[in-house]
Amino acid sequence: MRASPKDSGKPLILYYVSGHGFGHAARASRVIRELIKRYDVNVVIRTMAPAFIFKHAVGSDVTLARADVDSGPAQSDCLHTDIPATLERITRHLRDFDATAQKEAEYAASLNPGVIVADIAPLGVEVGSLLKKPTIVVANFLWDWIYGDYAAHNPQFAQISRRFTQIYSKATRILRTPLSGGMDGYSNITDIPLIAPSIKKTREAAREELGLSKDEKFVLVSLGGIGSERFFSRLDDRITKFNMMILGQGERRSGNVFQFDCANALHNDLLSAADVVVGKLGYGLCSELIAQKRPLLYTHRADFVEYNVLNDGLRKYVAVDTLPPDEFFEGSLDEPLTQLLGSRHPTAETPLDGARIAAAIITSHTEKRP
Repeated sequence: MRASPKDSGKPLILYYVSGHGFGHAARASRVIRELIKRYDVNVVIRTMAPAFIFKHAVGSDVTLARADVDSGPAQSDCLHTDIPATLERITRHLRDFDATAQKEAEYAASLNPGVIVADIAPLGVEVGSLLKKPTIVVANFLWDWIYGDYAAHNPQFAQISRRFTQIYSKATRILRTPLSGGMDGYSNITDIPLIAPSIKKTREAAREELGLSKDEKFVLVSLGGIGSERFFSRLDDRITKFNMMILGQGERRSGNVFQFDCANALHNDLLSAADVVVGKLGYGLCSELIAQKRPLLYTHRADFVEYNVLNDGLRKYVAVDTLPPDEFFEGSLDEPLTQLLGSRHPTAETPLDGARIAAAIITSHTEKRP
C-alpha cells in the first residue's frame, strides 16, 4: 500500500470506519472495492478495525492509516453491553471530542480529500464539517439511536444521543441501507440497496479452493469477541454431526474443527463452503447470509436495539432458528442444526448492489483536485 497518496493527482477519498465489531469494516471494504474498481481515485482508511478485513479492497490505491476514530459501546461479552462502562467511555470521548476533531482535521487537511466518508464514525462527519468538505455517511443505524435506547438504563444517555444527532445532521448525505432503524428524523437520508458481497462462489468451488470434502456437512461458526470463549468450550462435544469452520490466527485442524487463517481466508468464502451457520446477528453477517441464502442458528443479543431490526429483517430472506442462551452456549447443537438445514428458505429477494450505488454517490460528491 502506498504511504503517500496525496501527490498522485487522483481525487482522494478519506474513509472513517468504526472499529466496533467487524461489520462496519466489512461493509466499508465492499464500498472501497467498488470505488477502486470503477473510479480513478485514491482512498485513505482511518480505523482501528483489523487490517485483514480490508485485504480484498487494498492495493496501490488504498492506504490504511491506523487511528482510533470510533470504538462504540463497551461490551461485557460478545452479546451484552456494559452500560456503566459505556457511559464512562462515551462521556470521556465527548469531553475531548472537539479537540480531537480539530487535531484530526489538521491531518485530513494535509491530505486534501475530495470527499469524506464515515461508517459510522461521528469523528469523520465532524472533520468534514470543519473542513467544509462533502461528507457521506453509510449506515443501517447511527450511534444516537443506540445510545438513546440506553437512556432507559441511565437518563444521561439522552443528552449523549442528542449530541450525536447534531453531529450526523451535518453530513451532506446519509446513505441508509436495508436492515436499518432509528434514522427517520433526518432530512439528509438517501436509501440504497443492501451492501452485500458481490463475489459469490458455489459451495463446490469454495470447498475445492479450501481443500474441504464435497460430501461432508460443514457449519461455519461466526462468533467472536469478548466472552465467546464460553461458546467454544467443549464445542467438539456439542457439534458432532458437522465439521466446523472458524477463522483465527493460523491454520490448524483438531478433530472436526477446521481453523483458517484470517490473514489468508475470506469469511465470505467460508460462508460459500458452509451448509449452515452459527453466529450472532450483525449487519455484516446478515448481508452475507441474505446474499448466499445460508441458514443461521443464533441466540438473543441483549442490550442492543439493532438486534430487533436485524432479527425481523433476516427472517424475510433466509431460514433461521434461535436458542435460549444456556442451550446456545452449553447444549448440544446437533439437532437444532440438522433441523435448520432441512428448513426451506423464504422466497423474498432484495437487491444486493448497494456498494456499487454507494460508490457512485460518493464519487459524484468528490471534489476534483486543483
